[in-house]
Amino acid sequence: MTKSINNLLFCSLLVLFSILGTGLILRFGWKSYGTLSNVLICIGFSGLVGQLTNKLAIRMILDYVDIHFGFGRIRVPGSGLLQRNLPQLIKFVSEGSVEILKKEVITNALREQEVLGKLLESVREKLDEEESRNTIVSAMLRTLDNEEFYFLLRDRILKEYARKHRALAIANVLGIIDYDDLPYKIIDASKDMIKKHFREAVPVIWKELSSQQEKLEEQLLTMMEAALDHFNLAVTVQDRLNQFSPREIKEKVKEGAAHYLGWIEIWGGLLGGMVGLFLATIFLVE
Repeated sequence: MTKSINNLLFCSLLVLFSILGTGLILRFGWKSYGTLSNVLICIGFSGLVGQLTNKLAIRMILDYVDIHFGFGRIRVPGSGLLQRNLPQLIKFVSEGSVEILKKEVITNALREQEVLGKLLESVREKLDEEESRNTIVSAMLRTLDNEEFYFLLRDRILKEYARKHRALAIANVLGIIDYDDLPYKIIDASKDMIKKHFREAVPVIWKELSSQQEKLEEQLLTMMEAALDHFNLAVTVQDRLNQFSPREIKEKVKEGAAHYLGWIEIWGGLLGGMVGLFLATIFLVE
């Protein structure tokens, strides 16, 4: 995606320079094309100003911009917005991610997506072949290891919430929360709780399995809640944050936002060119 936007940026600059160059050639080469050349110069120049101004603005947001002289340097006022506010950004991402992925949020999502119902269907299939309570536990563990359950947690729950909550999306961009790794942590915690507690509930649930699906789902949900209590997301997020230096976090922001920032530059060139055409039409075309 980054390569694609870089190609678009190159093409937009090439087009604008070509328009400006053509206008200059017509302006100083053939006097009879004076009006057309002036229009082309306005379009090319305004477009380049728009695109390059947006490029400078983006750089000022991400980095400090210094102007170097022979006797020293002057820092451009207003630059380094991300650098100055990096601690606040980290705090926002950390606290926001923990707040969004609360135990209640995940368990409600499990109910809405009927994840536990699908889990029980798989268990019933295993019960037709196996009879011991140890096999029930093993069947559930194998189901948790199933790729379908993993992708359900990752794509239908984590990524869905990331689309609705900026803090979670930023946490993924920064690498604080890894959508590919977090489901494994939740699954591992759930497996530990199932091994520890499910055997105690099997004798009662076994007799009512066919007619008491809701009760079994509640038992499973209770264990999932216990697993989520045991799994401390706040500690995981903080440990992940401590692994990154401020420079690394800044680079991750750049990498994650490169596609969108590139489009800001392109739109700057396009709108600048349109402004140039508008002004040329008003003041130059008779």
